[in-house]
Amino acid sequence: MVEVYALLGGGLEDAGFDGSGRSHAQLAVLPGAGHCDILAHPGLTAAIAPFLAS
Repeated sequence: MVEVYALLGGGLEDAGFDGSGRSHAQLAVLPGAGHCDILAHPGLTAAIAPFLAS
């Protein structure tokens, strides 16, 4: 997942003093969750709500 995040530009470039170069890519890691049970993970809503709000 970290490699995919990097391929999307996450964390690879300096954002600059004003943050204008900051990537829009985001990565959330939900420990203990897999692709079959991710929707039932109690931390899912807290992880995606800020992303959807932005």
